[in-house]
Amino acid sequence: MPLEIYGEYDNWRRVRDAEGAGGWIHYSLLSGVRSIVVTSSMANLHRKSNKNSMVLARIEENYIADLGECVKDWCEIDAGKYDGWIKKTDIWGVAPNEVR
Repeated sequence: MPLEIYGEYDNWRRVRDAEGAGGWIHYSLLSGVRSIVVTSSMANLHRKSNKNSMVLARIEENYIADLGECVKDWCEIDAGKYDGWIKKTDIWGVAPNEVR
């Protein structure tokens, strides 16, 4: 489950999920692998970070995927048998201005 870490104290991390629920969790229970949750009802997964590129799949709301590279408005995700680019506005787990 993707969690946002927004505080830490010693070996504890303060976290919250996409719905805002949260609390403290021991750091050893966190994987460090970045993931996202799809927040749109049906989000398009594109071949490239461009709305005019080919749509590879449509991803349902609440789908959890591994996060890859991010550019200004798009992020690359691994959604099972599909790898592609999704708009940042269709996901939770990445800051709007985050580039990686």
